[in-house]
Amino acid sequence: ADLATQGKAGMLILGEPSITPAVSGLLEDGKPSGAPADLAEKWKKIIANVRSHFKGTIYWATAFPQGTKALPIFIDSLDGLYVLWSAPINVSASAKEAEMVTEIGRLFDQELIKIKEAVKKPMIIGINPGSFDGAVKGCATVGSSCLPVDSLNQPAADISTLNVDLAEQASIYNAFLTVLNTRKWIDGFVSRGYYPPAAVQDKSSSIH
Repeated sequence: ADLATQGKAGMLILGEPSITPAVSGLLEDGKPSGAPADLAEKWKKIIANVRSHFKGTIYWATAFPQGTKALPIFIDSLDGLYVLWSAPINVSASAKEAEMVTEIGRLFDQELIKIKEAVKKPMIIGINPGSFDGAVKGCATVGSSCLPVDSLNQPAADISTLNVDLAEQASIYNAFLTVLNTRKWIDGFVSRGYYPPAAVQDKSSSIH
């Protein structure tokens, strides 16, 4: 929070999908995580402390669709929600851009808008599609595993069974932007996974 203030940042994002059990009090299988009974109050104190060091807006990061099933019960203490999109786009690997637009629009209008209506806060969407064949699935298929796209970002080792497909990444971006431009209830958009040191043409999510 102090660093964000020194850097004159307008927004600070807290939270991360892996800490969901410490936010919802539940594990992925629905069992109690062992979090304290006064979980909400403890988080509210943390956020109040952050606000004493940072005067900008504070958003909470959560994954879609996994994390949005257990939104923080202290959401009223925050200014908005930063949704990390990881949902697969259920189209064929050879799908045209128009088909992607239709499916992404369906997910926005049937699923994402419910989150917006529940939190009644501004919502920013962050996407990180990889630049490999099959990126529409939302993960990298390696054998029987589906690895997170982040696992392909620099300086990760190359996965030889995946093929670079820069055009698919571009089509996914175009489809998302087409949908976003007609959904005024979305308040912002972030391209995640940007790799500043160099322009790359690998399988990662960086658009640099």
